[in-house]
Amino acid sequence: MEWKGLINSDGVAIIPNEVREIDDEAFKDCTNLVSIILPYGVTSIRAFAFKGCSSLKSITIPDTLSFIGWNSFKGCTSLKSISIPSGVDLIDYNAFEGCTKLTSINIPSSIEEIGVSVFENCTSLSNITIPNSVVKICRRAFYGCKGLKSLMIPSSVKEIEDEAFFNCNLESIIVAPKNSNYVSIHNCLLDSSKTKLILGCRSSRIPNGVEVIERSAFEGCTSLEKIDIPESVKEIMPKAFCGCTNLKIINIGQKENIEIAKDAFKDCPKAIEIGLYDDYWDKFFEECEREEHE
Repeated sequence: MEWKGLINSDGVAIIPNEVREIDDEAFKDCTNLVSIILPYGVTSIRAFAFKGCSSLKSITIPDTLSFIGWNSFKGCTSLKSISIPSGVDLIDYNAFEGCTKLTSINIPSSIEEIGVSVFENCTSLSNITIPNSVVKICRRAFYGCKGLKSLMIPSSVKEIEDEAFFNCNLESIIVAPKNSNYVSIHNCLLDSSKTKLILGCRSSRIPNGVEVIERSAFEGCTSLEKIDIPESVKEIMPKAFCGCTNLKIINIGQKENIEIAKDAFKDCPKAIEIGLYDDYWDKFFEECEREEHE
C-alpha cells in the first residue's frame, strides 16, 4: 500500500500500519509538517516524498526500510538529525541536499555508494562516518558541507568522483592505511601514485613529488591562508584554489616548467607574495583586486 500524506493540526502525520511505501511527493512542500513516525513494514521512501518540508524536525524510520529516494528530504531545513536503519542499501541522488540544520547522520554499513549530491550544502553537518562498506563516493556528495572539519576515507573506497568534498572547510584528511587507491600525506588526498593531489584543506602541506594539483582541489577553502607549492608540481588545474578568499601567501617552487590554468586562483583577492606582480602572474590574477605588496 502506497501513501499520500495527511497531517493533523499539530503538524504530525499519522501513517496507517498497513502502509509499505511513502509515495512520490507524498508530503512535498508540506511546510506545516513537524513530525512523523513511519510504521514498521515501510520499505521505501519514494522520490520527493518530503522535499521542501521546511518545518520537519523529527522523523522515526523503521528497521524495515531499504530505500531512500531521489530528492526525498531535499530542503528540509529544520531537520537536525536522522537515523538510517542498517537495512537501507540505497540512498538516491540529492536525498538530503540543502538540509542546512542537519548536524549528524549515520550511514549504515549496508551502503556501498554515496550518491550524487546526497548531502550537498548540508552546511551544519559536522560529523560523518563513512563505513568500510562504501566503494564509491559520487560527484558533489558532500559539496558545500562547510561545517565538516575532518574526513576519514576507509580502505574500501575505490572511487571518489569530482567535487565530492569541494567547497568544504576541512581541517584534516586521513585515508585508511590499507586503501589501495588513495593515500593521505600532510592532510592532502592523493592518488595511489602520490603524484596527483585530489583534495586539500586548510592544514595541507603539499608533499614533494606531487606533479598535478587537480581541478578544484582547494576550491572554497576559505580558511586557507598560505600554500607552498613544491618544485615537483608541473600543472595546476582549473579552479584549483578558486574561492580561497583568505589565501594571502603563495610560495611556488618554480615558474619555468609549470602550467597554471587561468582560473586556478580565481576569487583569491588577498593573494600576495613577492613576484605575484610581475608579468608572469598578471595573467592568473587579472580578475582579482589584489592587495598591494610592500
